Amino acid sequence: MNNKEEQEQEIEILRSIYPGELTVYDDTHLEITLPLELDDNETVTLSVTFVSGYPETEIPMLDVKCSSLSQSELDHVKSDLEIEAQANIGMPSVFSLATTLKDKVEEALREQLIAIERQREKELEEQEKVEQAKFFGTPVTKESYTEWRIRFESEFPRNTNSTKLTGKAIFQQGLAKEEAAAEAE
Repeated sequence: MNNKEEQEQEIEILRSIYPGELTVYDDTHLEITLPLELDDNETVTLSVTFVSGYPETEIPMLDVKCSSLSQSELDHVKSDLEIEAQANIGMPSVFSLATTLKDKVEEALREQLIAIERQREKELEEQEKVEQAKFFGTPVTKESYTEWRIRFESEFPRNTNSTKLTGKAIFQQGLAKEEAAAEAE
């Protein structure tokens, strides 16, 4: 069987495996749009263009599209696919490439979700630290208390010439009873 016949046979097999996901543009170009398990609305598209030496001596030209991945992540996935295709030279490999692609993209998306969760946890920890900081003041030591006392006493100087009676003096003179009686009336 020559390469052209193997390519046509592989397209027929892919039509039966991916009836709704496969789009065949011509006998050398096709796309498989795979739904991802992590997100029902997200898909990944594998674009395959057969070259004359595929599958016996060459790998097909591959392109990957996924809106949830950055360009560097897509390049990394594409590189992994090309390595997989090189390992499968000599036999049709689009199905295994599609399976590998789906696994790699889902793995990358899981890593993104984990990174987002870690970032969220880190932010929550920072908020928690800020909240906890409210409950901790300056530790009181003998030196810090002495400094505070000196500042406090300097802010409120004692007035020794005060004409006001102290509580003790009011009690001793019996004035407290008179004030209480006046309030009762």
